[in-house]
Amino acid sequence: MADLLGLCGAPLPPTASAAFTLWMQCATARVCTAASARLAAAELEPSAARLAFAHALAWLGVAGGASVLPAWVRHQHPAVGPLLRDLRDTPCDDPACAWCRTAFSATHWLRETFGFDVFRPKPAAPDGGSLQQRIVEAGLAGRPALAVLPTGGGKSLCFQVPALARHQRTGALTVVVSPLQALMKDQVDNFRSKTGRPAAAAALYGALTLPERGAVMDRVRQGDIALLYVSPEQLRNPSVVRTIEQREIGAWVFDEAHCLSKWGHDFRPDYLYTARFIAELAERQGTPPPPVTCLTATAKHEVVEEIRGHIRDRLGQELDLYAGGAERSNLTFAVESITPAEKVERIAVLLEQHVRRGGASACAVVYAATRRGTQELRDALMGYGWPAAAFHAGMKAADKAEVLAGFIGGSIPVVCATNAFGMGIDKDSVRLVVHADVPGSLEAYTQEAGRAGRDGLPAACVLLFDPDDLEDQFRLAARSELRRRDIGQILRGVRRLSQRLGKDEVVATAGELVADPELDLGFAADDSDADTKVKTALSWLERAGLVIRSENRTSVITARPKPLSLEQARTAIERLGLPAATVAQWMAIFRTLVAVAADPSEEHPLTVDTLAALDPLAADTAGPPQEATAKVLTVLTAMAGHGLIESGTVLTAQVRPSGVNASRRVLAQFSGAARSLLAMLREEAPDGEELCLSLTAATQRLRDRGCAECQPEVVLRLLKTLSDTNVGAARACVSPRWHAGGTA
Repeated sequence: MADLLGLCGAPLPPTASAAFTLWMQCATARVCTAASARLAAAELEPSAARLAFAHALAWLGVAGGASVLPAWVRHQHPAVGPLLRDLRDTPCDDPACAWCRTAFSATHWLRETFGFDVFRPKPAAPDGGSLQQRIVEAGLAGRPALAVLPTGGGKSLCFQVPALARHQRTGALTVVVSPLQALMKDQVDNFRSKTGRPAAAAALYGALTLPERGAVMDRVRQGDIALLYVSPEQLRNPSVVRTIEQREIGAWVFDEAHCLSKWGHDFRPDYLYTARFIAELAERQGTPPPPVTCLTATAKHEVVEEIRGHIRDRLGQELDLYAGGAERSNLTFAVESITPAEKVERIAVLLEQHVRRGGASACAVVYAATRRGTQELRDALMGYGWPAAAFHAGMKAADKAEVLAGFIGGSIPVVCATNAFGMGIDKDSVRLVVHADVPGSLEAYTQEAGRAGRDGLPAACVLLFDPDDLEDQFRLAARSELRRRDIGQILRGVRRLSQRLGKDEVVATAGELVADPELDLGFAADDSDADTKVKTALSWLERAGLVIRSENRTSVITARPKPLSLEQARTAIERLGLPAATVAQWMAIFRTLVAVAADPSEEHPLTVDTLAALDPLAADTAGPPQEATAKVLTVLTAMAGHGLIESGTVLTAQVRPSGVNASRRVLAQFSGAARSLLAMLREEAPDGEELCLSLTAATQRLRDRGCAECQPEVVLRLLKTLSDTNVGAARACVSPRWHAGGTA
């Protein structure tokens, strides 16, 4: 090579010593002094080492921004990652080192990220300093930690500050495992507003649309994201796994870490998978498991030890404990014995005392044990003049978002909720938390009561006790009970399926396992908790070493019915000359798709298991459940081929019109659609008789009448509004009742 360069008149490559000197001149200001002093020119003798040093120097030139070391560089030149971590991510004790003096300074990063000069003085650390600062220092130094801080004690900052510092130092990603969508969204929004870094944090969860999800994944891969929030279930999603694998992981954080204990993972079984996932990902990336930080406000001694034992056994890390206690001196607690008939009136009095007189920003949360209870409380309190809203897991995502936005913004001062409205709701001016029903556990009560007084000002927590509430809780607990026999039956079902398929790896849905007629389970396939019970059983079987559950293999089939009435669909199907049994199957599927299109459920989306359980299909499949689901897929493909349904990605955009007189234009559009709908109903049922109307067909007819922007959701909303309106003409014309199949 030297001879070739000499013949070309090009300068010869520098010696290892000269290259090292030049490298040090370029890199010294951006790395730890002590770490760079440990390097020697001899390390540049091998050609592979020179490439590693070259890649490291190239990245140092853009370090501190959104640039990250590409995955291919880390793969082809594995020495680059350890070199950069040693130079920029390992603190030294030399006070003269300018890099470490700032890069690992908790107060520097606090000021840099949140603009504060000092950490919270309370709770105090054993040395008298700020416990919050000690937790941040542990995160900056890469030490595993378990922090127990009271609600409102600044837990989020304890992992957000180190996450931003890591991203600046090495471009590493911090992954936060969080249990609730509302909690993730709330924390991301607060982080962006408080730090002024809108691109540094993001969340991946099920409610995102496909474009939103794709945009977040792109930003993660490109290095823009320093802090990624995910639910534990997302770690079984192959696309999420591939995205995370593109980045170097600097740390894992478990927010609401009590979910790692038995109390938490019994209702979120995938929490047990997270530690295994962390270990397996680190092995694939050729690195030790990154440090783990756990934070919670609810942790008895047994829970703390269970969390520490879990991380120790699965990841080999010893979590240093930072105990700030759970005491909230600004909260007052009261238990009042009361009859059911007195509850609403008592809640109204408490609201008057603590919210009406608590200032303009004062608000309250009223907890009920059931979804129906939240709605009844909302209606009753509205009767007392309170702007109240219900919140529970069965609501659509848009409705939940509207309630959360109103609560945070102040337009909804009272929320009546189930425990779905719990962890992480960051509203600091909650002056009152009322439990209208006894909660399911002491841990649940602590979490829910902890929503009060996050600003440190006085707040009240009142539990209204009625002995009958205990019976309700026992009944709810019995419904969610998973017996040891059920776990054994699920194992039997997995083994039967493995034998039938002749392979050790089994791919099956929860519905297919439950539908096995040979299993004697204590719950039915249509049990609303069946999916969770199956996953919980598999989690315990995995913990016992009897099965290994890996990533989910999710297939999404988009099937939308064409705008045909049921009669038109039947005519089209019968024209194909199919057997009567097949016609019945196709009609059952078409009718179900129409119903779902008219009123989709986000909590219980339509699945192939649901379609396979329809009577015409179930009666025709005597074999294992997998044959029924395969038959459904075959029917869907055939129906699409004959133009009865259409497939493809469904994208929905919710927009608000802007400009002059926008509200008037919207009102005019809705009024025009309502008038056209009334005229059409008069034509179809001139005498006010009962009418069965296809929603999709009605939408198309309204479009033909000039309502070009009319959608099925608009027609459904208008029908519901007209049927509830006490106007003579409307009542005379809108006498139709709701029928199965999405018709009116």
